[in-house]
Amino acid sequence: MKLLKSTIWFSTLLLLVFASCNKEPGVGGTSAITGQVWILDFDYNPVLGVWEKSKEYAAPDTRVFIVYGTDSLASDVTRTNLDGYYRFNWLYPGDYTVYAYSEDTTFSILSGLLTSELSVEITGRRQNVTADTLIIID
Repeated sequence: MKLLKSTIWFSTLLLLVFASCNKEPGVGGTSAITGQVWILDFDYNPVLGVWEKSKEYAAPDTRVFIVYGTDSLASDVTRTNLDGYYRFNWLYPGDYTVYAYSEDTTFSILSGLLTSELSVEITGRRQNVTADTLIIID
C-alpha cells in the first residue's frame, strides 16, 4: 500500500510539472508558417517627375526573416524559391513576425532599406499558417 501511495504521489507530481510547462514561440513544435514575397518595381518618369510602377513579380531567392515572440532580433532566416514562396517549419504555437527588406523610396533612411513585415499567430499544434503576401519595392 505504501508503494502504491508513493507511485500515485510521484505520478501526480510529474503530471503537474509537465502540465505547467508553457512552450514559448520558437523551434521545436509541429506547426509551420508559409507565405510569398512579391516585388513591385518602380521607374522614375522624368517627364512627369514621379516614380511609376513598371512591373511586379514574385521575388526569387529573397531572404525572409522570422522573429519569435517578442524578441528584438531575427531568430531565423530562409530564402524564397523561384516562385517567391518561403516556409518556416517546426514552430510552437505563439506570435511571430515575418519580414523582408525593401528599398526605401522616400530616401529618408541612411541604409536605404526598410522592412516589410507581417504579424502571424499560430494558435495550435500541427497548423500550417499561410501569411499574407510580403510586398517589397525594388
